[in-house]
Amino acid sequence: MPVIPIIMNSKMQGRLKDIRIVFVALLVAAALAVAADGLYFSGLEWRIRTARADAKLSSLEKEAETLLSRTEEAITETGDPALLFRNTLGSEALKKGITLLVYRDGRAAYWSDNSIAFPVIYEQGFDEHKPVFYSNGWFVPVHREFPGYELLALIKVYKQYPIVNDILKSGFNGIFPLPEETRITFDEEETKYHVLGSENDFHFGLVFPDRKPNTTMLILPVLLWLIVIFLLVRLVVLASGWIDSRTDRPAGIPVAFAALAMCYVIILLTGLPPSVESTELFSPFHWSAGRLMPTVGHALLLGLLILSGVRLTFRNGKFNEAWDGKGLKKYAVPGAVMLAGFILFLAAEACFRDLVLNSDISFEAFRILDMTFMSLAGFISVMLLMTVPVILFMRASRMMREWRVAECISVTGISALALPLACLLVPECSLWSMVWVLLMLLAIILWQRRSYSEVSLMVLFSVLTGIYATILILKYSGLKEDRNMKVMAISLANDNDMVAEGMLIDMWPALKGDTVLAGLVSRETITGADISAVYRYLEDGYFYGYWENYDLNIVICRNDSPLSLSATGSEATNCFDWFGSRIRNEGDTITRTGFYFMRNNAGRAWYLSDLYYELTPGVTNGLFIELVSHIKTYLAGYPELLLDGSHQRFPRLRDISYAKYNGGTLVLRSGEYPYDTQIEPGQTEREEYRFAESPDFKHLYYTLGDMTLALSAPRVKTLDRIITFAYLFIVILLYVFALLVIFTRQPRELLKTNTFRRRLQLSFAGVLTVVFIIVITGALMLSTRQFRTNHTRLIREKAESLSIELEHKLSSEKTIEEGWQTPDYPSLNHLLVKFSNVFFTDINLYSPSGRLLATSRPEVFTRKLEGSMIDPVAYGVLTSPGKEEYIGIETIGEMSYLSAYLPFYNEENRLLAYLNVPYFTMQNLLTGETSNLIVTLINFALLFLLLMMWVSVFLSDRITSPLNMIQQAMASVAYGKKNEHISYSSRDEVGELVKQYNRMTDELDESANKLARTEREMAWREMARQIAHEIKNPLTPMKLNVQQLLKSWNDRVPDFDSTIKGFTANQIEYIDNLSNIASAFSYFARLPGANPAEVDVIAQLRTTLTLFGHADNTVIMLDSGNISKAVVMADREHLNSIFFNLIKNAMQAIPAGRKGEIRIGVTAVGNAVQITVRDNGSGIPDEMISRIFTPNFTTKSSGMGLGLSIVKRYVESAGGKIWFTTGHDTGTVFTVEIPLLYAV
Repeated sequence: MPVIPIIMNSKMQGRLKDIRIVFVALLVAAALAVAADGLYFSGLEWRIRTARADAKLSSLEKEAETLLSRTEEAITETGDPALLFRNTLGSEALKKGITLLVYRDGRAAYWSDNSIAFPVIYEQGFDEHKPVFYSNGWFVPVHREFPGYELLALIKVYKQYPIVNDILKSGFNGIFPLPEETRITFDEEETKYHVLGSENDFHFGLVFPDRKPNTTMLILPVLLWLIVIFLLVRLVVLASGWIDSRTDRPAGIPVAFAALAMCYVIILLTGLPPSVESTELFSPFHWSAGRLMPTVGHALLLGLLILSGVRLTFRNGKFNEAWDGKGLKKYAVPGAVMLAGFILFLAAEACFRDLVLNSDISFEAFRILDMTFMSLAGFISVMLLMTVPVILFMRASRMMREWRVAECISVTGISALALPLACLLVPECSLWSMVWVLLMLLAIILWQRRSYSEVSLMVLFSVLTGIYATILILKYSGLKEDRNMKVMAISLANDNDMVAEGMLIDMWPALKGDTVLAGLVSRETITGADISAVYRYLEDGYFYGYWENYDLNIVICRNDSPLSLSATGSEATNCFDWFGSRIRNEGDTITRTGFYFMRNNAGRAWYLSDLYYELTPGVTNGLFIELVSHIKTYLAGYPELLLDGSHQRFPRLRDISYAKYNGGTLVLRSGEYPYDTQIEPGQTEREEYRFAESPDFKHLYYTLGDMTLALSAPRVKTLDRIITFAYLFIVILLYVFALLVIFTRQPRELLKTNTFRRRLQLSFAGVLTVVFIIVITGALMLSTRQFRTNHTRLIREKAESLSIELEHKLSSEKTIEEGWQTPDYPSLNHLLVKFSNVFFTDINLYSPSGRLLATSRPEVFTRKLEGSMIDPVAYGVLTSPGKEEYIGIETIGEMSYLSAYLPFYNEENRLLAYLNVPYFTMQNLLTGETSNLIVTLINFALLFLLLMMWVSVFLSDRITSPLNMIQQAMASVAYGKKNEHISYSSRDEVGELVKQYNRMTDELDESANKLARTEREMAWREMARQIAHEIKNPLTPMKLNVQQLLKSWNDRVPDFDSTIKGFTANQIEYIDNLSNIASAFSYFARLPGANPAEVDVIAQLRTTLTLFGHADNTVIMLDSGNISKAVVMADREHLNSIFFNLIKNAMQAIPAGRKGEIRIGVTAVGNAVQITVRDNGSGIPDEMISRIFTPNFTTKSSGMGLGLSIVKRYVESAGGKIWFTTGHDTGTVFTVEIPLLYAV
């Protein structure tokens, strides 16, 4: 009895080897990740950055020396430093972060940058080469002196603005490789990170933030930890497979789930690695759903682990086969899988709902500029969770694919009861979720039963999920906006202006201690001119900028003087007592100030302050300052750069208009919505909150007593919904495609372009996309340029109009000095403020030497946000002969703006000043228009690309449909049947092809008929020859036996009875042989048809091998490598016959006296499984190789020679192929290749 070991050890050994390799890689990756974490949070990066900053400063100092040498050469050559304004040397220096200054005879004669308020008179100390502070930053000076001139190069190392906001950001210059939070210090003891410069002397120190910000070096540890997670999941997968290979039950699956769950629990309990936890993805400030999912990153990680576990579960073959359980088990398992899908879907939807509603992440894709990386990460985490139920539905459908429709519907319906039951418990559950589930189930069932492609299901899933996600996002984003509007309403209902109060807190110490103000007020006699002087002083020094939203009123009186009340026409006997009574009765103190908020119930902010100045004992002058907000507040003309970040209002207040009504009358409004001066009665109902809608806006009315606040926000339009769906569809499609590439065994199949239609589709889509991108890019560039052109034209017109107006006021002047004034205008600034309010733009006037004379926005210069000298490029252009205009781009902090310059002449055509119109008051408008244009073009591009995808599919189908028709017709061409003609009426190239095809089919039919007749005749002849040959072989001995019997009879041989018995036995044997011959030919003529089903090749081989358990002197070995199951679609009996014949032939091919050894191997190659049968026999002679599969051919002394021909026929009926290799006296290898459904 031979030994027949089934070799599974090699498979197990292979998996153990893989486990060891992955485990070692995991340990190495974990060690590297921990080391990278340690390095990241050590001082190594700060030392590297300090060294790079030091090297950069040294390089800039050398560059500054070179620039000064070139400046000296230019001055020596021309003799006039003013000509440097027309040189490109200053622009070249500015690009490198260096400002050039030239002093002649101690006064500034040239400057390359006007953003610095540098000293006009040269100061000593520049030659010390130590950092100096000017206006808005720290500079390292590089000095050079030659006769009559002082040359200075200022290297800006640190920006330090008096105001900090989104436009003005303090920090190191961007040319230094330092984090934004890094501070500068000049105390060597405060930090160990010193910058020395080229002279190797301490310049300044770097104070890095205590909590390390995210830098580029974070990429390495985060990437290593991602590799650790991947290897950990891979290790769990391999371990699960190894456990399954050692047991009959799928014990590895629960072990794998337990391991993945334990990993996540450990992460929740111990926390993430510091480098990973410091990323924005794992910040709970964006979103948190309790301890289970404290951040978006945890949701993403949980989704990946669950998806990995589910994918691992369904690698088990039982879930990929039709479920054949008995009794209740038949319905329980698929029903449980589907029920789990419903429950996980509800959980995923709840997570999605909470993420949209309770996070600060925007998911409204039509607002594309508001989208961030967190928007994509949050959406992908939800998609991971929603993919799990879809996989469960797919597996349940596959398990039920051979059931009756009624059984499928019953199990699905009973499992789906979880949805309405859950919706009863969770009111937030939406009808759209049930619709999505039902449509998705229907799509999966149709896909499973009609064998649609995976791409079709992928597209359908993307469409259904895109629609569902769009509805969910817009619904709950709207609810979140409603909630935010309510919060805004509560805040805005308060008459207090928090921005103004913050500014009053900052202002009060200076105002109270102002000695100049005290001198103006502390006079024995106060005249109207004195009051005007105080008013102008307060307006110029304190209440400018944001305070343009307020009316400023002042009263100066003594403690015993009466007060005339113009509002009522009455008079108060004591000024101090009247203001004191008002403050006591209506005033609320603003902390740390002498200002009071007045509760006047008028719906507007009202502030009052009292300042007292003692002249002599018992005699005191009082200054009462009153600030009352305008009806229209937050004027768009006020630039945001002058408002400190701590005073900013709601970040989305720019998108929302609001109005405040007191007693039904408008008292305050802001924004673009045109509110009525009187509110409609129905809108002042006593309901606290009430929402209403108009065609383009959504309104919230908040009523509190007699006050009603109206907030208005733009409504979501149909186009916004379409755009949102388009973005989500693209993201979901790419996500699903990525999943298929990752999880399918043959991802290259998805990327194949082996069909003409697919290549045509890709060509169409590619060409159209490239053309469209070019068109969109061109449109964007042209539109942006048009915007710039329009704004340039507008600013030019404003500048020219202002020049004309100024001519009326100033053209008679010989010169303009800083002290200019008239009876109507106490200063030149007041004149410019008047024109600024009329033309809604800012105005500056510069002297012919480039020094600032007057401005309508003095706070920009008093706060030293900008230097007091003219822009050097503009100055160089305007001083060039024949140049009368310059319009260019200037910057303040992070904001760029257009600025126009015109020379201003008097009536004698003498240059008085340079008129400058900076356009930063309208920068928001330009930015908004550009942003809207970009959003519109991007949205349009996306919709157009989707349209292009559909057009490419449609056109390719139209173009290839005639080819498909020809292909189908050619595929239907068969021997022995009437081939139909193709009907095609067009007379094009395809028509000619069809005509030739029809001709060829006619000729083919005629040839087939002739060939059929010939083949029939040849078949009859061959069959007759074969039958005659096979019958003749036993007839010859039969004839000899009869002749021998006759001779024995004639010779009267003794013991004739025994002769008769031997004769009878021989004849019966020969007759049986003839019967076998007839049966064999009959069987070959009527081989049974195939009945294909899913069959495990390895299991069938094991079954076949049991038939050879009694073969002598032969060892049969089966090796399936790492494959435990290989499922094909074939007839089970045919497979058994294939294996039986091949193994039998292999055994018979082994010569007598040789120890037989037959090796059977199973391997997966691409989309097929290969079964090899290798023997150590004598091999097949060369002259017999070509006829090995011919019927009735055999190399043996017995048999009909039909075995291998039947094997070949069975293999081909299963869609496979068979071949062999042989060697003389080394054996033969037969290989059978059959299409593979899946392997485990």
